[in-house]
Amino acid sequence: MSKLDLAKLAELADIAGGDMEFLAMVVEQFAADTPEALQVLQAAHAVGDLARVSRQAHRLKSSAGVMGALDLFDRCLRVENCEGPPDAVVVEIAALAVAAHEAIAAVREHFGLTEAAAQAA
Repeated sequence: MSKLDLAKLAELADIAGGDMEFLAMVVEQFAADTPEALQVLQAAHAVGDLARVSRQAHRLKSSAGVMGALDLFDRCLRVENCEGPPDAVVVEIAALAVAAHEAIAAVREHFGLTEAAAQAA
């Protein structure tokens, strides 16, 4: 399971002020935006646009940081700074995709949200 920064998650809960509907909306926005960001990142890599790959990884890293998703943050940082051979970048992007899926599940679990409940928010 994905490692989470509990202090960041506590900050998020404090911002929500006990409003679970708002918190679910924030988590679901992260859950919706993350796969879209991954698709853009993968498409940029497919056409060899490493600058765009780096920008997308940076953008996703910021979201991961706000959500306290430590593993995803670290994977984004690795992709953002990856200058290795194309095969190495593909491996890093694949690992990032796994970390993203795990981060979404872990944040939902931390706040006691099921996927269906989060999507209803």
